[in-house]
Amino acid sequence: MKTREYLWLFSGEDVNILKQCSTKRQTIFASVGGLVAFIFCVCLFSSYYSFTKLFNTYFVGLFLGVFIAWVFTNMYLLVLYTLNKNVLPHKPSIGTSIFSYTLRGGFICIIALLMSKPIELFIFSSMLDDDISVYKTGLLKEYEELVEQEFAFEKSKLKREIGEQVSLFGNSENNTLTILQSNLLDIETQEDFKKNNLREKVAVSNYFVERISILHSKYPATWLITCCFMLIFLLPSALKNLIPTNTRFYSFKRNIEVGLVEDEYKKFKSLYSSIMRFKFGENYTFQEIYLDPPFNTKRKKDLRTFKKESDLISELYNA
Repeated sequence: MKTREYLWLFSGEDVNILKQCSTKRQTIFASVGGLVAFIFCVCLFSSYYSFTKLFNTYFVGLFLGVFIAWVFTNMYLLVLYTLNKNVLPHKPSIGTSIFSYTLRGGFICIIALLMSKPIELFIFSSMLDDDISVYKTGLLKEYEELVEQEFAFEKSKLKREIGEQVSLFGNSENNTLTILQSNLLDIETQEDFKKNNLREKVAVSNYFVERISILHSKYPATWLITCCFMLIFLLPSALKNLIPTNTRFYSFKRNIEVGLVEDEYKKFKSLYSSIMRFKFGENYTFQEIYLDPPFNTKRKKDLRTFKKESDLISELYNA
């Protein structure tokens, strides 16, 4: 299979139909497939980078990155396929179409938003490292103050008692003074242990979510990158919809899809007749109320004539 045909697979369209189209149409769908392949790479790198930073392990990052990229790309392809032109007979509704396309396009934009943020973190990583260092320093200072406040009361109480012992007995050794000094040393040791533990935790954490917050607050220009990703994610749908409906591609596609619907409808009617014959012992056919089943865009006119209510009353009382 040629490279171009592989790209057609990524476009989500039938390769056999595309083989019968013009070179221009084939090139457009190859471009669509190339964009979808690029989007998969974006999802893969973005997911891998995110999970690597969150779990601090490359193995978990790679495993979850591949899985999430596969899931998001398939979701994207599904939505992309629904954004194609409707080739089946239908009643067009401008309001419904706008709402439907806006909803699905918005979903694609959400996927683009989620995938673009980790890439933006990667691009601005060096600047964010400096910002996170400042953030860690302030956070560590705040944590150390909280730890000091936690032990402040007990330390001040012990120091006051030690001072009283010294004022009463001087610096001479006694059991009470020794116990008080030992308790003070234990509390100071606990305080130092908690501070060191906090320093280690703050040092090893990369503050992934805080990086995103700093990215938005300090570097609003990153939203331009987000918009670019949204446009890239929407571009395959735009390329598909730029193809006129009277081209060979849509002609082949319409014939195939209409044929599939009509074949399934014939099977349904045959099954309906079989069930009715089995249950009631007579031949019943499915009653059509539309002129163009199974697409049902033209309803049959009701040619029955109905008398007035006064005619019914007259007939009842004059019988």
